[in-house]
Amino acid sequence: MILKLYNKIQESIDGKKFLLVLDDVWTEDYQLWEQLKNCLKCGGGGSRILVTTRNESVARMMRSTYMHSLGSLPLEQCRALFSQIAFWGESTDKIEELEEIGKKIADKCKGLPLAVKVLGSLMRSKNNKEDWENVLNSELWELDVFEETLSPALLLSYYDLPPPLKQCFSYCAVFSKDHSIERDDLIKLWMAQSYLNSKAGREMETVGREYFENLAARSFFQDFEKDVEGNIVRCKMHGIVHDFAQFLTNNECLIVEDDCENLKTNLSLQKGRHATVILDGSTRSSLSVNNWRNLHTLLVVYGGHMFDSFPLDSFQQFNYLRAMDLRGNGSIVELISTM
Repeated sequence: MILKLYNKIQESIDGKKFLLVLDDVWTEDYQLWEQLKNCLKCGGGGSRILVTTRNESVARMMRSTYMHSLGSLPLEQCRALFSQIAFWGESTDKIEELEEIGKKIADKCKGLPLAVKVLGSLMRSKNNKEDWENVLNSELWELDVFEETLSPALLLSYYDLPPPLKQCFSYCAVFSKDHSIERDDLIKLWMAQSYLNSKAGREMETVGREYFENLAARSFFQDFEKDVEGNIVRCKMHGIVHDFAQFLTNNECLIVEDDCENLKTNLSLQKGRHATVILDGSTRSSLSVNNWRNLHTLLVVYGGHMFDSFPLDSFQQFNYLRAMDLRGNGSIVELISTM
C-alpha cells in the first residue's frame, strides 16, 4: 500500500514544481523520511518542503536547510488574545471588574497561544471575581509535569469539567494524532461506554451533542468542519491536547501501529481498555483476536485491503467489548463464528 502511494505521488509531481507542507511532524525515524524524500526527487526545480514540528530533533533528522524557531507571543498580544476570548460578549462593567485579574492569568500562559486559548475559553464560563481569583491563585500553576508548562492551563480547564465530561474528553485519546473525528461517531462511542447521563427521558444523542459542544467551547477540539446549518460535524485535537488526554488515561487508551504478527503480542502485553489498531496493508490474512481480554473498544484503521475474514470464534473472551469499528476494509466478506 505504501509503495502504491509513493508511486502515485511520483506520477502527480513528475517534473512539476511543488510546495509540500508537512504539519506537526513528530516521528524521528530517519528511514521513513528517506523513503518519502526519495519519491519526491522527481519534482521540478525550485520545489520546497515546509515542515512544522514541536521537536527540534525532527528538524535535525530531516537535515533542514533552514530552521525558524517560533518564539512566544509578546506580552501585550498574549493579553489581547486572552481578553478577546475570555471577555467575548461581556459588558463593559464586567470587563473593567475582571481585566486586571485577566492580565495576570494571561501572563501565566507565558506566551503560549494554545494555553491562552484554553484559559480564555475556561474563564469565559466564570461569572464572578471570586472564581477568577481562584484560578489565578490555583496551586496547579506550580506543577511541572507536562511539556512547555502547558499542563497547568490544561489541568485547570480539565478539572473544571463535570465528571462525565472528563470521561468523554480522556476517551478521545483512543484516536490517533491528527485523526478527523466524526462528531456523531464519537457520540455513539460515548454511548457505548455508558458515559452519557440521560435524565428526564432526554435522548442520549442530545446529551452527547451538548457534551461535545461543551468540550469544543473549552478549546479541547479544533479544526471544525460544519454543515450548511453551522453545526460541527467533524473536528481534530491539537497534538498537545491529544498528548494531555493520553497522559490522563495512563495507557488505558492505546494506539497500535503494527503488522498482524506482532499485533496480538502488543495488545496482550499492555493492559489497555480502548485501542485503535492501524494496519499498513502489507500482508493479507485473517485477524487474530486472542488475548485481547480487557478491551472495551476496538477501532481498526486499514492502510489497504487486509483481511478476507474476521473470526468471531475467539470473541467468547471479549467479556467487556462495547464498541468495535471495522469499517473501511472492503475485503472482509464474512464474519466467521463457531459459537
